[in-house]
Amino acid sequence: IHSVCFVSNHYHAIVTDSEGRISEFWEYFHKYVAKCINASLGRWENLWDNGAPSAVRLETQDAILAKIVYTLTNPVQAGLVKSGRKWPGLWGYKPGDTITVKRPEVFFRKNGPMPETATLTFVRPEAFQDVSNKTYAKMVEDAVHVEEMKIHAEIKQEGFGYLGLKGIM
Repeated sequence: IHSVCFVSNHYHAIVTDSEGRISEFWEYFHKYVAKCINASLGRWENLWDNGAPSAVRLETQDAILAKIVYTLTNPVQAGLVKSGRKWPGLWGYKPGDTITVKRPEVFFRKNGPMPETATLTFVRPEAFQDVSNKTYAKMVEDAVHVEEMKIHAEIKQEGFGYLGLKGIM
């Protein structure tokens, strides 16, 4: 996984599927996320839209960087926070950064077969292997900053503001 941003009703993830198993992953991931969230909310209805997930092949550095920027600025574009970094949900891209989460206590059995923790470590896309992690991270940060400045100008021109963390929570 190269980049991810989860907002309240959808998510964006930039991934490399070197084994051609993304459909299998989506089936497993979407099923268990939906069951867990529904159990935590005391409901048993559809969580995800019935439509198929969208998969786009990104074949160039420019295409990959553009989608990573789109992913990381999604909560800014939606008027939720001024900076993607301030998003309180799952958000990340930096190679080597690791996120470890505990298995939720709802839905999953305490002694069941699911692991107690899951770990996600971000890696830079293969298309950027000719640059260091530090250089790649700077490229992403610079591009995100430029896009966020454009979004700020658009939102200001339209007379809107940002919901902010307090409003989101």
